[in-house]
Amino acid sequence: MYKELGNDIGHKVEQFWNNGSPALINQLFAPNYRHHDPHNPEVRNRETYTRWLAALRAAFPDLRMHIDDVITEGDKVVLRWTIQGTHTGEYMGLLPTGQKMALAGMNVYYVEDDKITEAWFNYDSVGMMGQLGGLSVQAQAWEQTIEYSM
Repeated sequence: MYKELGNDIGHKVEQFWNNGSPALINQLFAPNYRHHDPHNPEVRNRETYTRWLAALRAAFPDLRMHIDDVITEGDKVVLRWTIQGTHTGEYMGLLPTGQKMALAGMNVYYVEDDKITEAWFNYDSVGMMGQLGGLSVQAQAWEQTIEYSM
């Protein structure tokens, strides 16, 4: 039962990222969904998460996610993933570079009634910005984030 839940969530998350379909949001995320991402503290719920993902897809139109591993225990689903894309639009103040990037990360999802109620994101944004040549832009964004969260 737990393995099926994890695989189902993993498949839906992958579809949501790869298709960018807002229609999947209601199937995948509970109305009270809470989002935790230290790199994007302004993303807090399913509406802001959907807008953030749309902006990411605008910056990386060929963005693709691959689920590398799924771990399920009780109401928790952990996904280890890789995304790849080409930077052709502005992202976090960084103008398009045309560079390809690959980013690895993990998310911990809490699931209730087959919908994600909460997610914790962890990924290597420094490595991503390094691939794009934007580490100084990232440092400025972090300064703003620190000011925003204080």
